[in-house]
Amino acid sequence: MQVSGRSIVISAAVFFSAIGIYVSSSSPSETVVSDSLPTTFAKRCFEEYCIGDTGPGGGTIVYVNESGLPKFSTFDQNIGLGCQKTTCHVLEMAPADLVGQYSWRSAVAAAEAFSTPSRDDWVLPSANDLNVMCKYAFGEPADVGDDYTLCKNNENGTDATGLRFGGFSTDDFYWSSSEHEDDTALVYGFWSDYVQGANKKYRLAYVRPVRAF
Repeated sequence: MQVSGRSIVISAAVFFSAIGIYVSSSSPSETVVSDSLPTTFAKRCFEEYCIGDTGPGGGTIVYVNESGLPKFSTFDQNIGLGCQKTTCHVLEMAPADLVGQYSWRSAVAAAEAFSTPSRDDWVLPSANDLNVMCKYAFGEPADVGDDYTLCKNNENGTDATGLRFGGFSTDDFYWSSSEHEDDTALVYGFWSDYVQGANKKYRLAYVRPVRAF
């Protein structure tokens, strides 16, 4: 019988990205329905693409950077890791999760097989793609210069009840493409603070594809 990714026991401290990450094992809350987008989102744009808008792939723009999506040569966690150009400026996430849950290898394949009527360059998000997706989901999109600061979901005393945008599930983790060690990959949960960690690749988790352009 397959075991859900939520059942894994996570180490108290997992370090990845450019900063240390504390992993919480808080209990998940119910899925929260998104409300209307604040007008402040519209001020964060690259050319005609603004955070919160529908992107050219039919998904949602969650991050923009006029100078280009940040890159560190040794990271497999960069924002926009799936960029197929020299420089990308915009991160777009799919409009909804893929149906069901997946092991990590199946998640990679399913994200790459995903397409919309207008685009077929979707991939599994990196760990830091998920981080900026988290900031968008809780209504505080990442500012340029704040790209890799950890999304603290309950920084202002809230938990998953503050999850406002994106329709993310709050009962299990989401896979990232960022591999860790001992046949694990990094995952992200949307129910409390610091819910980033590593999960065995055979376990199951959700998938939300992204694309960078």
